[in-house]
Amino acid sequence: MNTMQNRTQPSRSQTSSTFEDWAAAPKELLQEYPMSSTLIAFGLGLGVGVIVGHSLSGALVPESSHRTNMESIGRQVCEALRTSLPESISRHLPV
Repeated sequence: MNTMQNRTQPSRSQTSSTFEDWAAAPKELLQEYPMSSTLIAFGLGLGVGVIVGHSLSGALVPESSHRTNMESIGRQVCEALRTSLPESISRHLPV
């Protein structure tokens, strides 16, 4: 029975050797491409940060507040355009 277990299960030395090989691959890639690796890590961190930040801000601020803020920003943009554009164009902007 003990002989059967030895044949079906890999030995600990084989398992640790396989794990060491698997763990060494990313280290080699980091050494070969340090700038690309850094930029990929930065991009992933930025993406995760944006997703988490957006999720938290949506959970903390009610939806009606978002709409009110967007309307306020829209009015400010229209007012800034109205004051900087010629009269012939600015009269077509919403009030």
